Amino acid sequence: MLHQLIKPALVIFSLALPLWIILRLIINGYKKQQVSPGREFLLFVCYVYFIGILLLTVVPIPMTRHPTPKLDRINFVPVVHTFREFVATFSRGRSFMKILALENVLGNIVLFFPLGVLLPLISPRLCSFKQILLIAFLASTAIEFIQFISQHFGNYRSVDIDDVILNTLGAVLGFVIAGKPLARNNNWP
Repeated sequence: MLHQLIKPALVIFSLALPLWIILRLIINGYKKQQVSPGREFLLFVCYVYFIGILLLTVVPIPMTRHPTPKLDRINFVPVVHTFREFVATFSRGRSFMKILALENVLGNIVLFFPLGVLLPLISPRLCSFKQILLIAFLASTAIEFIQFISQHFGNYRSVDIDDVILNTLGAVLGFVIAGKPLARNNNWP
């Protein structure tokens, strides 16, 4: 999995970094106000994080010869499928499958944890539980929708409502554990 990400990540970041620098120079030049290095760093971290999410969830777009979505790769029933698979995996005793099951659940939570931390830090207007919940839900739903649409072009990624639930939970946990407390101490303009 990691080797599939390194090459696209290097290509995308080599294009994204100059774009970021140009964009920030234009925006900061237009605003004509003093630039806070701490805030610029935080915005850059957000930018890198969002690109990272796209790399993990959308790119690379692995293709198969079956260009239509299959119903067995779409889960619209919350929790039931993931719970059954989790229980079945842990009852069989195959350690590599247990690791994959844990990676799926914890990975979806961890993937959006930084979102709940970063959003309140970049904007004081994004400091409520409801806003974080809504943004995380919409962002995760958008990712699943992109994965659904890309199945029509041969992408083998699955679409799962549990991913949306776990991603949203991750952002909410990030907000409650770190985002809100850190935002209280955030003093950059």
